Amino acid sequence: MSHPNECGFLLYQILLVTIISNQIMISVEGDESMEDFKEITLNLDLESIIKPKLDNDQFTDAIKDSFLYLTDLIRVTSGIEGGDGSVLINKAFSAQQPLIKINDLSTETERSMQEGIRFLLSGMYSLYRNPRNHDVHHRDSKEEAYRIIIMIDSMAKWIISSRNQFSFESIEIVLLDEFFTYTSEYADQISSGIPDNKRFDTIKKLLLKVDEIEIRRIKLIYNAILKDLDSSRKEEIAKFISEQIRTSDESEVVKYIGFVHVDMWNLLTPEVKLRTENMIISRLSSAKYDAGNFTEGLALIGARYTPEFSMKDELKRAIIDRLSKDWFTQNYIGRFYFSYLPKIFLSDEDIKDITNWLVYAAASNNAREVKKALIEGIHDLSQIWKIHLNEAAEERRFSDKTFCNKIIELTS
Repeated sequence: MSHPNECGFLLYQILLVTIISNQIMISVEGDESMEDFKEITLNLDLESIIKPKLDNDQFTDAIKDSFLYLTDLIRVTSGIEGGDGSVLINKAFSAQQPLIKINDLSTETERSMQEGIRFLLSGMYSLYRNPRNHDVHHRDSKEEAYRIIIMIDSMAKWIISSRNQFSFESIEIVLLDEFFTYTSEYADQISSGIPDNKRFDTIKKLLLKVDEIEIRRIKLIYNAILKDLDSSRKEEIAKFISEQIRTSDESEVVKYIGFVHVDMWNLLTPEVKLRTENMIISRLSSAKYDAGNFTEGLALIGARYTPEFSMKDELKRAIIDRLSKDWFTQNYIGRFYFSYLPKIFLSDEDIKDITNWLVYAAASNNAREVKKALIEGIHDLSQIWKIHLNEAAEERRFSDKTFCNKIIELTS
């Protein structure tokens, strides 16, 4: 039979299943329901599910229960949470990234077999399950029930013996591959092969490999997995990271904190969040930047979380302290913290204070990174920020007339 075209796909499935089911001949003689299967060994789980229904001549219900068993088996084996019918089958047995492989898919014949089981399963659901679910009056004979149940059992045995039981080792092999590709597209492809119910455990195992595998590679796979997780799973991950850094030294915190997305900061346990904020602020208090060279990497990594800090007053004092010191400390703020300042300094008094120090650093001390940040970022600032920058530039015009006039022009 030739491969179906798209238009005839459903018809092809139904025809294929009908041909196969009609070739399954089974005796319906015997007093006991399961006696009819004496020549056939059914999966014990399936047998235990359907036997009560067969004993009571509830043949249609036995078929329905068999399909429920098969659906659950596909979900468990593939790791797909939810999904049903063709959607579930096509995802589990996808030609591109199958979550259930019935063989190694290394030859054309093996790939055809994989496609065949996908077509068969889709056809079985369309031909046998769906009509019985939609028609409450549908009644099946014993012979029809046995014929369908044997097909379901056959499919179940293929799935149970499938060769794709997921293991973290397969991800490790990818991470250590000489030709690992540093792109999000590549990471997405790797992530798509991880069953839904294995994603959380995979992330935990990835995080425990930060001392063994390049962190950049781990982060790519981590981010690809994380974006498909719901908020409750993200909270669990934040708690897991909290456990790793609860009493860790700075080097360990630096390794793990980069895995915390901004929207996860407040999901860290309260004591870890405050401890880490204190650590970042402490390192910021001694941070310097000079022509591409900088100190205090933790303060740099932590900058993106600062708008979410609970220790805002301590943070603001540390930033002002840096702006009040020398060219190197001022440039650290200009280079790494400027874009976050409008989310940290919120009151009119605070904005007036920070804008005075920014203009002081740029005009009076010629802090080039602060100058650059102000000129390039001023359009994104709120009106109240522009007003106070305008006032500060007027007061500092004597220090650097050209720069201050530019600020006045941009804020007028």
